[in-house]
Amino acid sequence: MRYLRKIFAHSKVRSASLLIIAGLVLASLVSYSSSDPSFNLVTDNSPSNFLLYFGSYLSDILFQFIGLAAYIIPLCAIVWSYLLFRDGELSLSFLRTLSMFVSIGFACAGLNLVVIGYLPAGTGGIVGISVWYFSKEYLN
Repeated sequence: MRYLRKIFAHSKVRSASLLIIAGLVLASLVSYSSSDPSFNLVTDNSPSNFLLYFGSYLSDILFQFIGLAAYIIPLCAIVWSYLLFRDGELSLSFLRTLSMFVSIGFACAGLNLVVIGYLPAGTGGIVGISVWYFSKEYLN
């Protein structure tokens, strides 16, 4: 355990780890298929997702809850990885994380208007549907 702390103490290793995780999440989202096994579909077929079962379940959860706004997560992680590599630290990390969640919420509400047939909960996901109906009901 102490050995891992020494390794992750270096900003370059943390940056590379964050970049790898962002790449895996992005690969999972890009290779999403609605016919893959997931929480709402039971099938004997093997998943066509790049990350197999983990990727099919991960992309299904992300698309169910936040729709196409799920692409904001790997985008932010890639930018943060670059900043961590360049500067050696990630300043204002709480504010950056908070702004990512707020932007995901607004993107979900805006994307709720776009119609794409292959996403199970629409392009805004459950969050987009909820925010859209809340804003229609209480902000008019």
